Amino acid sequence: MPWTTEQKTFAVEAYFELKSTAAVQLRFRRRFQCRDVPCHRSIYLWITQKIRQIPREECVRVIGNFARRLQVCLQRGGGHMEHILERQ
Repeated sequence: MPWTTEQKTFAVEAYFELKSTAAVQLRFRRRFQCRDVPCHRSIYLWITQKIRQIPREECVRVIGNFARRLQVCLQRGGGHMEHILERQ
């Protein structure tokens, strides 16, 4: 079955929330009121495609930001980053 962009996006976002392809299939069936649901392989393929669409610069920025946050956390003696980092 040819899936729409909306359906693919829904499945990917639902997977990141639910962490289960079986749960995604159930939610997909309810959301789109259809008998057919994407198989596990399709869901993983869509996730992989979405990840590959993330620009390299974005990945570098995120990694650099994490390294900075980790350094600040270590300098302050540990704990949860969200609780000790200053807002910029």
